[in-house]
Amino acid sequence: MSDAVLMVSELTGNAVLYGETPFELVLRSEQDELYVEVIDGATLNPVMRVAGVEEEHGRGLSIVFELSRGRCGYRHNVAYSTRRDRYGKAVWFAIPLNREAPAPETSGDLI
Repeated sequence: MSDAVLMVSELTGNAVLYGETPFELVLRSEQDELYVEVIDGATLNPVMRVAGVEEEHGRGLSIVFELSRGRCGYRHNVAYSTRRDRYGKAVWFAIPLNREAPAPETSGDLI
């Protein structure tokens, strides 16, 4: 689960740095996987990029992509769990609860 903690840290950090309030972290178990999404009020799509060796930022989405084996992406117009009258952008990842299990097929927009 240390991979999940790192990925949550990356997505929540990105929400604070590049997103807009309010922020929400949603964790749920779906079948045999952990599904995590971070919702914020921004409308811009997240962009995975290659950071230069001297840059402090720019590696988070690549880390999430690699650790989730490509099971990540974003969705727009997502209702907040705690504020059903608010909508935002969700950046998500999913990982098997049992890391030995094969990753399911990808769906939705990928980062």
